[in-house]
Amino acid sequence: MLNIAINLARIGRFAAEGRQARLQQFLKETKLYLRQLQGLPLEPKLEGTQKHFENWLNSNKDTVDSEEAYTWANILTHRAQLAA
Repeated sequence: MLNIAINLARIGRFAAEGRQARLQQFLKETKLYLRQLQGLPLEPKLEGTQKHFENWLNSNKDTVDSEEAYTWANILTHRAQLAA
């Protein structure tokens, strides 16, 4: 989850800077990380958050709001720390 949170901070920065190529690169990598997590047992504290995050990520095909990406980065970092 922390790899995903770090990527979201990068995605937020690239969205704010208008760097679409880099944004797409990190969105693709983040989706790969999520696929790798599928089927693995998650802490109950993370399950609902992961579902909400996946819905948000899948609803953003080509554009991402930088503030939303930063918000998700903070949420995932905080939840990962609570689950540890």
